[in-house]
Amino acid sequence: MSSRQITIIANWKANLPPSEEVALAKEIAEGVGGALQATGSPSSLRVLLAPSALGLVPVASLLRREYPQAGIEVAAQDSSLSSAGAFTGEIPAVHLVGIAPAVIVGHSERRRDHGESDEVVGGKLARVVAAGLAPVLCLGDDLPEAEIATRVASVQAQCAAAFAAAESGRAMVDDRIAGSMGAPWTVAVALGARLAGGVYLFA
Repeated sequence: MSSRQITIIANWKANLPPSEEVALAKEIAEGVGGALQATGSPSSLRVLLAPSALGLVPVASLLRREYPQAGIEVAAQDSSLSSAGAFTGEIPAVHLVGIAPAVIVGHSERRRDHGESDEVVGGKLARVVAAGLAPVLCLGDDLPEAEIATRVASVQAQCAAAFAAAESGRAMVDDRIAGSMGAPWTVAVALGARLAGGVYLFA
């Protein structure tokens, strides 16, 4: 019986300038990457760093050039709803091909601070999958006082809405999707609870 892959993603958000992101990636590659290599990192474990948009290329280049044996990859923190074209400041998913194998989609901060709806998240999900990248779909709730069943139902509805929007974008949503949950979005369910379409929740 094959084991499910465990993915660990470090989202650095906008905390560091690119030069410090590169330095941190080097430290992680030499420390964590070295330890994983020494102990024989299991094929079921995947480690990704998610630097800022400005740090994505230099961090990816560093890891591939100097620490390929560490087996650490990068993930983009976000991508745009638009395709390639005259969209100032946007980062289309197709432009991340060859740089980041995975893209975070629907983070709580994007939803809260940029007003990204489930429909927008689903559209981004479609773009990422269509580009051949692995989306990390973020799901969660803001109902800390509600019953567990209510919170789970809320997350399931959020997931279904994103999938419906992605399907309308004519993208195949499949087992490449990983589900992410983190503070303040937490739901007290067993780790590994499967929702739908190959999406798993993990803390």
